[in-house]
Amino acid sequence: MKAVSGMSQQWQPEPGPDQFARLEPSAQDNILGQAAGAAYRAGAIRLEDVVGRSWSRDWGFTRRVKSLREVVGKEEAKQWSRATLMGVNKRQALGADLNVLVQLRNTRLNELQTMQSEAITALVDRVQTSRSFPKAKYHCEQHGAEFGVTSQCRLG
Repeated sequence: MKAVSGMSQQWQPEPGPDQFARLEPSAQDNILGQAAGAAYRAGAIRLEDVVGRSWSRDWGFTRRVKSLREVVGKEEAKQWSRATLMGVNKRQALGADLNVLVQLRNTRLNELQTMQSEAITALVDRVQTSRSFPKAKYHCEQHGAEFGVTSQCRLG
């Protein structure tokens, strides 16, 4: 880069990811979408992850924003969409950071993957035949209002 006379330092453009990080969350969401914006702010994806390339006869190669589904897969994209609809994009759900919830989900999935099929079948049977869910009732009573529950929590 050529130095401009009269300037003591060379001007360096700020990298795009740094500029993007300084945008207001609403501006980030306008570019990425709400769910992808929440995933970005939680550190689950990077700006570089959402840059896609397309080609057309008329325009040649162009850049585009990838969908969250393209970046993280169908199931995780659904989870981010649900979390955003529930207001979790503020990085809080039941008092926990969204990253903690993602780690908890991964821990539970790892536990299931190590279980024998008979143990999984027994677990599913127990859940299907349960008449009471005390932990779910407790969480509903403690946090239901945060998610729009207006009636009494009746889970058991």
